[in-house]
Amino acid sequence: MPTLALGLVLLAAVCHAGWNLALKQAKGGGLAFFALLGIFEILVWAIPVGLLLPKLEEYHPNWLIAMLGSAIVHVAYFWLLLRAYKSADLSLAYPLARATGPLLSVIAAIVILGEEPSSLSLAGAFMIIAGSIWIGLTGSRATEFGPAQLRGIGFALLCGLMIATYTVWDQQSVTTIGVPVMLFYWGTIVMRVAMTAPALWIDRAAIRQWVRSDLRLLLIVAVLSPLAYMLVLWAMTLAPLSTVAPAREISILLGVIAGAKLLQEGKMLSRLGAAGLMLAGIVLIGIG
Repeated sequence: MPTLALGLVLLAAVCHAGWNLALKQAKGGGLAFFALLGIFEILVWAIPVGLLLPKLEEYHPNWLIAMLGSAIVHVAYFWLLLRAYKSADLSLAYPLARATGPLLSVIAAIVILGEEPSSLSLAGAFMIIAGSIWIGLTGSRATEFGPAQLRGIGFALLCGLMIATYTVWDQQSVTTIGVPVMLFYWGTIVMRVAMTAPALWIDRAAIRQWVRSDLRLLLIVAVLSPLAYMLVLWAMTLAPLSTVAPAREISILLGVIAGAKLLQEGKMLSRLGAAGLMLAGIVLIGIG
């Protein structure tokens, strides 16, 4: 993987773990909260997009289709993610969701897109995926998996399916279709808000409460979530999907550390082997 692409992915991982930690601590939930987050993201990123977006020589109508498809899958993804976080520990739901997504993304990149990653890169990808599964299996502070934990696992696995779907869709949008990265993701956020706007009215009383209680967390997510994904999209224009998708899962390590240290979810020592496996995978991807 090119050095720049790997650097972008690692920086995105830091941002990704940060917004997931903030989201876990927020009191809001459901599509209304997702829509509220989208409004904050639109406002926070409107000026940077306006200033940094390259001048467009032409506009293609299929760009709107690309944004709409991504918005639909992201709405499903975020709803499932919130449900998983409400049912299970961050250090359980987060790794399982993030592991399932890249596993399916790698398969899709090879089978559907015809990518041919090097043996080292492919080995590194599966080491990262294996490490994230390992973390997920040892991630819960619960000694037994009750109904809530099992429900959280189910939501996390479905969330992983959505991750794989939007990863492939978005990679094709910014490469094959050629939508500029910043325009693509900001436009996707606008469409997500439009799709979930009715929830804002239905839960308008809760919205006011969330803004009062979660304003700092909302701003953190609004800054870090789009930034993390735009960095990944940029990396996807520089390197194959089959290596970018697994490499970004180094954020799992940061999420697990945060869950163990800041949220007292425990069991960090039992995950050191998985951490080493994932770091070794990143090294192989870097030199592959």
